[in-house]
Amino acid sequence: MPYALAPVLQISTRTVFLPHRSTPEEKNYAWAEESQVSNCGLVTVQLRMRCCRLIREDGFCISTQDRTYGDMGPVLHPGDSVSISQNFWAETPSGIVVYSYGVATERGEEFTVETPAYSFDSPFPRAVH
Repeated sequence: MPYALAPVLQISTRTVFLPHRSTPEEKNYAWAEESQVSNCGLVTVQLRMRCCRLIREDGFCISTQDRTYGDMGPVLHPGDSVSISQNFWAETPSGIVVYSYGVATERGEEFTVETPAYSFDSPFPRAVH
């Protein structure tokens, strides 16, 4: 489901649990994730970085800067889109993820776009707190 995040960008994310890459007995759960970033605005933008904030079901928060593009980031002209794929691991079978994208316009204006929080859930039971 796509989310309108700013006057310029629309981002949708799909997450799939990877049972063959997970080892629940070692508290290691794996997911594949694909995000589609679309420029719905009228100016050209460039992705400069992407940060991830993962909140495990036990409340522990992990923040990472998982991609720094700098001046080599994807350039999105009006109507363009790019697909960003990655895998991630967590020590709990479920949690919440929020991404932040650092973006610059063709005029050099910089802004940050944050995705709405979404959950990742494996078929394994959740911990009782």
